Amino acid sequence: MLDHWLMSMMPAIQSLHGWVYWIALAGALLETVVVLGLFVPGSTLLLLLGALAATGGGPSFLGIYLFGVAGATLGDNINFWLGRRYGRRWTREGLWLLRREHFDAANAFLARHGGKSVFLSRFVPSLKEVVPFVAGTSGMSQRWFFLWNLLGALGWGLQWVGVGYVFARSLNLAQQWMSRSAIAIALLALTALLLWYLRRTMLRHGPGWWAAVVSAAQGLVQVLRENPRLLALGQRYPRLTAWLAARLDRRRFEGLPLTLIGVAFVYLALLFGGLVEDVIVSDPIVLMDHSVAELVAALRTPVWIAVSVWVSGLGVWPVVLAIVLAAGLWLWWSDRRVYLLPLLLSVGGSAAFTFAGKLALHRPRPLDAAVHVASYAFPSGHATVAVSLFGFLAYIGLRELRRWPARVNLFFAWLVLALLIGASRVVLDVHYLSDIFGGYLVGGMWLLAAIGWTEWLRTRRPASPARVGRVPALVGVLLVGVVYAVTTLMYPPRPLHPAPPARVVQTLPRAIEPFLATHLPHTVRTVLGNPAQPLSLALLAGGERKLRTQLVSSGWKQADGSSVGALWRLWRQGLSDLRTPPAPLFWRGNLYTLAFNKAVVDDSCVTPGRQNQAQNAHLSAVNCAFTPNNPSRMRLSDKNSRINQTVGPSKVRRVLTLVLWRTPYRTGSGQWLWVGVVRAYDGMHWYPARRLAPSLDAARAQALRILRERGCLRGSQVMPWVAPQIGKSFTDDPFFTDGQLVLARLNATCRASVGP
Repeated sequence: MLDHWLMSMMPAIQSLHGWVYWIALAGALLETVVVLGLFVPGSTLLLLLGALAATGGGPSFLGIYLFGVAGATLGDNINFWLGRRYGRRWTREGLWLLRREHFDAANAFLARHGGKSVFLSRFVPSLKEVVPFVAGTSGMSQRWFFLWNLLGALGWGLQWVGVGYVFARSLNLAQQWMSRSAIAIALLALTALLLWYLRRTMLRHGPGWWAAVVSAAQGLVQVLRENPRLLALGQRYPRLTAWLAARLDRRRFEGLPLTLIGVAFVYLALLFGGLVEDVIVSDPIVLMDHSVAELVAALRTPVWIAVSVWVSGLGVWPVVLAIVLAAGLWLWWSDRRVYLLPLLLSVGGSAAFTFAGKLALHRPRPLDAAVHVASYAFPSGHATVAVSLFGFLAYIGLRELRRWPARVNLFFAWLVLALLIGASRVVLDVHYLSDIFGGYLVGGMWLLAAIGWTEWLRTRRPASPARVGRVPALVGVLLVGVVYAVTTLMYPPRPLHPAPPARVVQTLPRAIEPFLATHLPHTVRTVLGNPAQPLSLALLAGGERKLRTQLVSSGWKQADGSSVGALWRLWRQGLSDLRTPPAPLFWRGNLYTLAFNKAVVDDSCVTPGRQNQAQNAHLSAVNCAFTPNNPSRMRLSDKNSRINQTVGPSKVRRVLTLVLWRTPYRTGSGQWLWVGVVRAYDGMHWYPARRLAPSLDAARAQALRILRERGCLRGSQVMPWVAPQIGKSFTDDPFFTDGQLVLARLNATCRASVGP
């Protein structure tokens, strides 16, 4: 509530000129003082003032920053003085909302961190007001207090004023790219939320769950040992029983540990073999690869490319060699040499296997790569390194660390790094998604082999006290950092900005129908490569700009791109939002070229009993099917021509969506061939998604009737396309179609639509 009030006061604050600096000082001071800081949002005020400084023509960033730091420092010194004067009594009796527990927590924080707690507490909302008070109560030297307090205030001021300044400076850039990157941001946020939840769960319940699993396994083993039938089988086959018992022996590496590693290795190998088969025979996973690549290309921006280049730089061979060299020297120096040879096995074996796989499969990389890479695509070497190298380094850390929270944090840090490296290769469009999965599987197999070798070596060589090796570790980190920076800036290929390839235009033959049936894919697909529905419409029209102008002039509204804003509008306005983008549909692996929406009234041409006949009699004739030779069935109505006047924005009950793809085919007269689908939506689900009307053919007929009424349609003909179908959309809405394709020719112009 107060934040909204501050936002409304921004024009008045800007008119105060020099007083703005004193407002910054007062806000920081009052937020810092004990008790008052619970009610005064000084940090929010500094954030807004920092944003105001970025607009120009107002207060300077440096002035607001220095006055904010001065106010925070003065407030902390007031708290220090109050602690010296009244500390004993207030910590014993409490002070209004500050109970004794608050002071005890601050006192423990001060005792644990010493003088630097004054610096650290400045960034903790519940402690920054209390720790200076406790420091004064405990008799801390005022000189040391002032030093730590000043350092903390400098960082705190930069945290709030700087963030507001940078945010305002970046606002235009954020608005420019938000529409294209909103989906990617949402996916990243969901992934981060999932990883955070898993990490939190592991920290809280991991040891207990592990103990429960071990206890359940021991109980199961005991039950199996006492089973009479198993005892009889053991007596009948003593050698096999002894061999199985040895494989499950937890006391020896050759027992249960090796069994688990072997089973995991075989499982990953089988997954990799199945993936290779899918890539070779072009199974649906290849369709999914192209769909994901097309979707990522639509969301990719220069900012994402720049970030991905730096993340991807962790997997180039100079950086990998530097990391292996630094890690090897540190392992040798710190007497952890048992890990050295397995590290080389994990990295070297996976690299050789990846190189052989690229040569064996010869899979080309995507054509629209953002950077230039000369080698083949499958499997991804970067994804392999993310698991084989960084995974083995994480394994070393898990082996050496003793505290459970440290182990969990290290594991999830490696997991995030591996996911980021793989995602960066997809964003750069140098790999398909299956290439990344293949690299993860190859790296996982060699990582398991290296871990197994390490565990075997540990059983053969007694562990010796290891040295910390801080100096070699620091030298190694510096070496890797220098190589990483230089390599990323100089060695990796720069982002390419090639001229768009020339479109290969092919002339359609006079007999168009047989050509369409034999040369065009019949089905549009989802982002995962699954069939969505058959094509239902083919248009012979002008180029993209001319077709867009025709449809907009005839009353269609062009859909926006996918974004968070579009999702929010759909949630609030429902069917009334005619800018809602359609679900991502792909034809020939390409996202749609154009998409339009139009509000219409529900069609009334369905005759009693006709719908049942359409659904049950093999869908040979569907409700409202478009039949040019039988105009009586079309029942033209002027309702749609008056839709903008009769149906207000809050009363829209039905929306037609026209999704079109441009093909490389052109007639001798210069018309382009467009293909597409028409859908009708007659309601909303409880989640932000429109409800699909079941008859796809009725939606197509209504769209064609609108084009005819507006004078756009020159002529049309129906041709068999696919078998009649009944299916469900991705929102689980049923649909049916007769499987026919309507080939329509458009005029050069259309009559303008009535209404706005």
